[in-house]
Amino acid sequence: MLYFNESNSFFEFSAIDSMQYHEFALDITEGGFWDGIFNYLKNEDVEDFGAVLFTSLAYIIYPSPITFNIFNVLAGMITVIYAYKLSKNFMSKEYAFMASTVYGLSSFVIYLYSTGMKETFFAMFVVLFFEKLNKFLNTKKVINLFLCLLYLSVVYFFRPAVMFMLIASVLLAILFSYRKNVLNILVSGAIVFFSISFLLKDFQALTDRYYTNEDAIAERVSGAGVTTDAFSYVAAFLSGTIGPLPTYSPLKGRLQQYFYSFGLGLKVFISIFFWLGLYMVFKNKNITLISICTFVLFETISLSAILQSFELRFSSPHLILIYIISFYWLYKKRERDKIKIFERKIISLYFIMSALMIIYWNSRLF
Repeated sequence: MLYFNESNSFFEFSAIDSMQYHEFALDITEGGFWDGIFNYLKNEDVEDFGAVLFTSLAYIIYPSPITFNIFNVLAGMITVIYAYKLSKNFMSKEYAFMASTVYGLSSFVIYLYSTGMKETFFAMFVVLFFEKLNKFLNTKKVINLFLCLLYLSVVYFFRPAVMFMLIASVLLAILFSYRKNVLNILVSGAIVFFSISFLLKDFQALTDRYYTNEDAIAERVSGAGVTTDAFSYVAAFLSGTIGPLPTYSPLKGRLQQYFYSFGLGLKVFISIFFWLGLYMVFKNKNITLISICTFVLFETISLSAILQSFELRFSSPHLILIYIISFYWLYKKRERDKIKIFERKIISLYFIMSALMIIYWNSRLF
């Protein structure tokens, strides 16, 4: 209703990607679904195929962004449910419920339901991948491995680079998890080496596309008002580490920040528990948890290096994983252990510094 009152359209403010998905979906549904799909794959970028496919499926029911937004809500519900199922393996039901619902009711998640973009489905398949990975590791059932690989393959059609990050995360988790003797280290190292060698050609193509030179990066981020100076890189890594930082007084043309910044503010304060949880995760040597943490680190470093960590939509695939690890640490410390004095001091100092950083980040706009 807000979008419609503003622009007589159900598309979000400054709609670009969602308008493209809309046009592609109309072409596919009007020209015959399967023929339209084959034509799209033949002529367009495979990276957006996931978004176009699910938009087209929604448009079979009724060709309107509202229909796809309903699909987004359903995908969001699946994401929260399976995040809860995954979290229950590592913490109590109460903490698993808190981890999934605090994320699921965050303003930035609800905003993404209304955008017509691919991030809700994207995050869903990442969560489904880790949930089935964990289930396979626990049950050794082939069906769980098949579903895990299926969800991994679907991720390729949303952002190929993320699929490679997921693969690398699991391989490194295997390497970190089996350190009991020299043989395990050699076998795990060999698996990682040959797997990375096999994937290197495709990964290099993605690297050439996203991590090119400073001029290309500058051109890509200029539309968001970001420059490639030292301050921007420091701010990008800071935003990647604890953010994205919330903007409570958005710039003209970015009114959507009004909707999701309050949820991001809470996420900033929760992030400290993720970073405290890293040591605990690597110490306990659980493959799933190490894979989750490694994937978050890959995404954080990659997005910061290309100055895209300020953008909510690029960070969205791994945000829910930060909540899971954060509540895992809280569960372990509050229910099984004690929060040490130095940890309390670190948390208190972090809260103060984060509040000051948020104030400074917003004050630069005045």
